[in-house]
Amino acid sequence: MTVDVLDDTRIVPISNGYRLQETDTYVVEVWHYLFNYRLIVRLSDDPVSVEHGYCYFGRGLESLAQAVAAGLEWTNPLHTHPHGFDKQAF
Repeated sequence: MTVDVLDDTRIVPISNGYRLQETDTYVVEVWHYLFNYRLIVRLSDDPVSVEHGYCYFGRGLESLAQAVAAGLEWTNPLHTHPHGFDKQAF
């Protein structure tokens, strides 16, 4: 069985990447950066400040897939780390 991630309604395109989770408390997104992808978590009521950021090195599909998969399965992102990141940016 294969899963088409393009049909996954949890993945919402945004101007600089993809929104993966949105609750009343937090938002998890993957942002495109110059040399990598960054998985971020921010508070739902503050669209400007970012609480945590985790780098997934590279700009290829493999790096994007790793970041998206980690963001979709990430539980309690304000107090835990996502799976498989290369570096914690902040």
